[in-house]
Amino acid sequence: MYPILYTAHAAFALGWSRWENISSVAAVIGEHLRRGDRDQVLLIADDLAGTAGLRPDPLHRDNRALLEVPGATRGAIGAWCTYRSESDPGRRVHVGVLPWMRGRAADYPLYQAELEAGPITDTVGREEGGRIHRLLQRMMVFRSLLGVDAAGIPGVSAIELLRGEYDRSSGWAPRWHDAAPVHAHEPEIQHWTAPHARQNPQPDRQILDANRAYLSAMSTALYAPGALIHHPQAVFNPRLAGWWSISADPWRFPEAIPDPLRRPAPAARGRRWWVTTPTLQFWHQLTETNFTTGYTIHEAWLSPGRQVLRPWARRINDAWEAAHTRGDVMLAEHIKMMYRGANGLFNHEHNRIYRPDWHYTTIGQAVATILRKAWRHGWEMQQWPRGLATDALVYPPGVTVHQAAVCTYARCPVLHVDNDSQVLGTFKIKETTRA
Repeated sequence: MYPILYTAHAAFALGWSRWENISSVAAVIGEHLRRGDRDQVLLIADDLAGTAGLRPDPLHRDNRALLEVPGATRGAIGAWCTYRSESDPGRRVHVGVLPWMRGRAADYPLYQAELEAGPITDTVGREEGGRIHRLLQRMMVFRSLLGVDAAGIPGVSAIELLRGEYDRSSGWAPRWHDAAPVHAHEPEIQHWTAPHARQNPQPDRQILDANRAYLSAMSTALYAPGALIHHPQAVFNPRLAGWWSISADPWRFPEAIPDPLRRPAPAARGRRWWVTTPTLQFWHQLTETNFTTGYTIHEAWLSPGRQVLRPWARRINDAWEAAHTRGDVMLAEHIKMMYRGANGLFNHEHNRIYRPDWHYTTIGQAVATILRKAWRHGWEMQQWPRGLATDALVYPPGVTVHQAAVCTYARCPVLHVDNDSQVLGTFKIKETTRA
């Protein structure tokens, strides 16, 4: 299947072009639904969008009539829109409107360079090896690496890939249930500064960044494949995925790392707090080693956990490594945005896979992993972080680290740093600043 870009006079596909009399955008879409491959990607260039009368604002009411295709259903009108044949729902056409995409070019790294270079028209398309050809070639490489099209924001492609990992005939589409604790949430730690660093700010710092921390979390965390079951009483079991309603005393070592339960101040004073299994597992381990005073489980929504996302995460990681090896920065960035985008969509009730428990489990796994490493490193080396920024630890310069390739785990600090490695979860020195 070739991605096709339509200008006002021509249709360009990778390796060939043909001239057509294009009467309207809707006619082009309808023709491909009837005659083309079962899954196609069409891009509408700037000059065709203007000739067809599409308004600059995708939500303008005039666009609705211009994009109606007889015999087809479509999603909401936007920079990307998917059409399905009413007589054969398996036949789809994904339509991207380049002038609409340009307004949010940063959301589409795969297309960003060509979008920001200016309007794409028939004249631009005639340039041998020009912007249209580079754009279409990058789309083909993306499809060859992942088996899905770069149609829409990266997270949409990631969801499509995830659905493809399972037997579609089984109707696999895990859904959230209204009876579950939809009010439960675990915030990400975007930025945390240790109290001693706030009291004695220093410009010197060294930032250790974890390679694709959220993708690493997705490949290791346990998720509930099906519905969660309510348990009025429960005993902690790390093999059960889902939500736990707990209360616990305030964190005793706020100078070392942030509260592992990530509670706001009022909740830290004995109130109940919903956490996912990875978060409670870290707290449970701290309790077993007498670093906390324990916790009380009040109720839970649980199901036996499996590494549901592991094959999908590995496939995305393999594609990222291939793009990185090719030196294609835009392709690598687009792939990197896929898993983060997908995790955001898990928490969107209109998504085809609506699983807020997966969303927060991923966050819990990523944060617990980095806090666990900082905690162990602190006790073993007596070096504590000055701050935390999402998936990066901030230390004073000179923190004891090592090259993972030349040091065994038993003899080395927990913070394995290798600037040349792209292994998931390995730290690299992102920045060193000295006054």
